[in-house]
Amino acid sequence: YSAVVEAALGNVGVLILEGSLCVSLVLVCASLQVQTAQLVAAPSGFEYTTCVLGAGIALVPLVLVRSLACVAFVAVSGLVALGVGLLAVAAHGLTRYSLHWPPPSSLVELPAPHNFAIFFGIASFSFGLQMTLLPVQDGMRRPSHATNACGYALCIVVTSYLVIGLLLAWLYSSDQDGVQQLILLNLERSSLIAAVVQYTSALVALLS
Repeated sequence: YSAVVEAALGNVGVLILEGSLCVSLVLVCASLQVQTAQLVAAPSGFEYTTCVLGAGIALVPLVLVRSLACVAFVAVSGLVALGVGLLAVAAHGLTRYSLHWPPPSSLVELPAPHNFAIFFGIASFSFGLQMTLLPVQDGMRRPSHATNACGYALCIVVTSYLVIGLLLAWLYSSDQDGVQQLILLNLERSSLIAAVVQYTSALVALLS
């Protein structure tokens, strides 16, 4: 990208492109650190400032990694933490509710414009990793296979979103308040399950 911009706009274009990327990444990382601190502070009782400093210290070894193998390990660790949180939510839903047939109409109807707008923002953020594509491709044993790898990854992510999202929405549709935008709102506050989900979500945000 930088090479294309340099050919078109020169050094000024490169400065604008890479500067905007740096600002964007810093702000995204800051928002994730805020999320981490808030999720840890709520169930633990620690001061928010303490949680922010703790998250910052924990980030130091993560941001010093220089190889894609280490980055992959961090990413896999984040996925494991995410899986634990989702399993906890699913287990709680199965013990408290059950899958009733037929499924709720909200799962088979077309989404309202407002709900679709909310989903679009989430989906855009989840797939906003294009800045990592070229470094990953350069580090592959066979860079020419990057297109196939992206296709497989896209299929896995979309399928996972559909299956997990629909099953959990189906489970929690029996809640008297319906399915909330944030699943934590469907869990009992100060409960063990809520603490587990908050801690695993904080770890996911930190590793992201």
